[in-house]
Amino acid sequence: MNINFQNIKSKAVVNSLVENKGFLKPKNGWIVIPSLNKDPKNIERNYQILREISNANWCTSIKGKSFYLNDGDVHIYFENTHPKVAVFTNDKNDTVTEIVGEANNYKIPMDFYSVIAERFKGKKLGLIAKKEVETYKQYCEKVKKIREDIKSFIKNNDVVNIFKYFGIGIQKDGDGKYILEKYVQPSINYTLHTLGIDENKLLKDVKMIKGNAILKGSRLESLLGIAKIGGNADIRYSRVSELGGLGEIGGNGYLNNSDVETTGELRFVGGLLYLGNKIKSLGKLKSAGSLYLNNSPVKSLGEVENIQKELCLYDSELTNLGKLKTAGCICINKNTKLDKRLLDSVAITDKIYEIE
Repeated sequence: MNINFQNIKSKAVVNSLVENKGFLKPKNGWIVIPSLNKDPKNIERNYQILREISNANWCTSIKGKSFYLNDGDVHIYFENTHPKVAVFTNDKNDTVTEIVGEANNYKIPMDFYSVIAERFKGKKLGLIAKKEVETYKQYCEKVKKIREDIKSFIKNNDVVNIFKYFGIGIQKDGDGKYILEKYVQPSINYTLHTLGIDENKLLKDVKMIKGNAILKGSRLESLLGIAKIGGNADIRYSRVSELGGLGEIGGNGYLNNSDVETTGELRFVGGLLYLGNKIKSLGKLKSAGSLYLNNSPVKSLGEVENIQKELCLYDSELTNLGKLKTAGCICINKNTKLDKRLLDSVAITDKIYEIE
């Protein structure tokens, strides 16, 4: 699916593309937001579209940063409804001026280079884009060497030596399952997938991650048999749609900007739990350090009994407190749907904060 908003003249059609307070994002494909020069009549609308569909790491997502369309069109590529790449152009010189990946670090993400190259084949490059392509080619050489180094490990699915190669501690438990010190992609510029590693095979027998698990850039679709993550669990901008057998997160759980729809078997989160607008059920969750349900469609807290610090309900659809017994403080606003009288049944150690 590809959308060019310059070709959409009807306001009704544009309005029909609005979903969950934001513009509809394609599962996979490009969206083109036309420049001031090409679509001057709708420039304010186009600025809004650019903000709404941009990755949160990009300056284009910030209100007031509206000059990005002054010189040329902005092309944004989506994978699984998540914005992965933005390509900035210049109408006057007919050039690609800059290519931005999720990390926003002036480096082209290797997993998407072929998609970009195909779309802008033959297009002239500006100074920044030229430098980015040169850097990409340097990383290609590095990736080539790594692939050669670990070729036999991949062939034999030698999990221990693959993790050791990337400096990740690993030990085997008495039941034959693995415990990792942490889990993260080898670089913000290339991923395990780029190196030819199947993460589903790599993590098939992992039962615990002691430290942080950063899934950004991962090709995993499920956390499989991982029962505990001792540090932070960051699922944002990944392909993960199921938490598998995950029952405990010791640190923060970042499930916003993800495809996860339920917390499933998750029972305990030691830090903050951020939920996205796709999660509608809290599954078996019992306790969290803080629970952020801002702009969330969750209607019931279900099995949740204890929230140690904050329960944030700004613009929340929550109407049922479920089994909630205690909370630190509760934050609400005029768009919170919960009947405040229901809070009388909760032991609140701080107070209720209400903002306009």
